[in-house]
Amino acid sequence: MWILKRIIKCPVIYVCIIVLTLLMIIGCCEDLSYAKNNNIGVLYCFVLTNSLGVSHVVAPLLVSIPFLYYYVDEIDHKYTYYQIIRANDKVKYYGAQILSAIITVLIVTIVSILCFTILCLLLGATWEPGQTMAYYYEGTFWEKYIVNGNSLFVYMVYCVCFVLYALPWPLVGIMASYILRNRYVIVASPFIAFVFISYITQLLSLERLDPGLTLLKGSVMYMEYGGVIHSVLYNILLTTLFIVIIFVEIKMRYKKRGI
Repeated sequence: MWILKRIIKCPVIYVCIIVLTLLMIIGCCEDLSYAKNNNIGVLYCFVLTNSLGVSHVVAPLLVSIPFLYYYVDEIDHKYTYYQIIRANDKVKYYGAQILSAIITVLIVTIVSILCFTILCLLLGATWEPGQTMAYYYEGTFWEKYIVNGNSLFVYMVYCVCFVLYALPWPLVGIMASYILRNRYVIVASPFIAFVFISYITQLLSLERLDPGLTLLKGSVMYMEYGGVIHSVLYNILLTTLFIVIIFVEIKMRYKKRGI
């Protein structure tokens, strides 16, 4: 877990947290500007910024940069090569890399959500759902919670789904590092993969396979249990798929090069 310690000590992770938080605030800043007089809820701000803002689009990149920044640096300086040679258990070594990537995502997303929530409350947002959200969730699984004033519970579920939504993307960078050598392309690969998958699913009318909709919006919101099961399974399975691909690449690389 040495790489995780280096990540936490580096300013890059804190810059990414600040940028993600600011983008989330910018996505709903117009409504926040009159929140004090219009009963604007934190849930409303979160849904708005993840629907009309750009934060959810660049989130796969921002949550991946802190890990991939060091990961590609280790590759460039051949440190990863020497670690692999010296490691008695190569699977354990790569497992530690994957775990570091996942923990980094958890840190960036959770801290960003906390900062976003605090800023919204300071700017006048409340925990009350408001009439806008009651109308927005009409006919969905979430309607009863909003009507009963349980918007905090709904907000917490949305936050968990946001964390899971961000989880798979740094693993794309690890996969890309086996076939690419340009460090900037490797770091950008999570964003490229996200945009590509989103475009293909929309082009093929496979809307519910669009990773962006796992933020519980669009048609997914009308699925059973408000799309939560779909969102959780989708992102966990996608993460698992990427991990399997990484270990398959490792096995092929070991057979070919002996490392």
